[in-house]
Parts: sequence; C-alpha cells; structure tokens
Amino acid sequence: MKTIPHFILIDDEPIINVISTMIIEDVFEGADIRPFTNPEKGFEYLSSFEGHSAALSETILFLDINMPRMTGWQFMLQYIQLKERVKNKIKVFFLSSSIDRRDKIRALNTPNVIDYLEKPLTPEKLVAIVLSSVSVKNKLIV
Repeated sequence: MKTIPHFILIDDEPIINVISTMIIEDVFEGADIRPFTNPEKGFEYLSSFEGHSAALSETILFLDINMPRMTGWQFMLQYIQLKERVKNKIKVFFLSSSIDRRDKIRALNTPNVIDYLEKPLTPEKLVAIVLSSVSVKNKLIV
C-alpha cells in the first residue's frame, strides 16, 4: 500500500476499539478510522460501497472473533457475498484474544482473511501489516 489505508475496527468491546484507535493514530496521524462495536453496523458500512466501490480506499479491517451479536465467523459468511471489487480493496485481519490454535487455523483458512493477530494491536504489528504488500494470505500447516 502506497498511502495510509483506511481502517475499520469491529469489536464488541469499546475499550479495544479505543486502544486500537489510539495506536493507529499514534502511528499514522490523520488516519481515517471507523470503529464499530456492532458487527451488523460494520457490515452495513462495508455494504454501502457496493454501488460505488471506487469511493472505498485501501482498507484494513480488524475483526474480532468472539462477539455476542454476530461472531467474526458469521461476519465473514456475509462478507464473502460482497462484490469482488469491494473485497479487493479490503485486507481482513482477525484481531482476537483467543489463543486457541483451532481458531487460528480456522481463521487462516477462512476465505478473504489475510492473517490472525492476537490482541492487543501494537504499533509493531500495525506497521508490519501496512508496510507489507502481501496479497496472498498466510496458510498455517496443521
């Protein structure tokens, strides 16, 4: 990515979104950050670009797995229905507190997910993500 991407945070815990926002702002002053504690609202936001995907800049989406209203897995089942031109502009990263290896394996084998990160987001993780131009998702070998 040549410019600072747009960031979308979807986590049911407001404090996680606040911490992640602070880290992103510290690393990338002036970054466009859209936090959502309601995954359905986050999905509605992404869906709003269906008709005019050109308006969507390069985007990094940090998605929690364990949320009460809609899990990250359920979110991704809806996400795969988005138009390719929208999905092509979004890099999805699970950002979860789960240390269960099965969650990591499942995440890395979920279509359209680039990588799995353990909370919290750190400046080092963020810089590595933004600086990487990896377009092929990582696969974890069982």
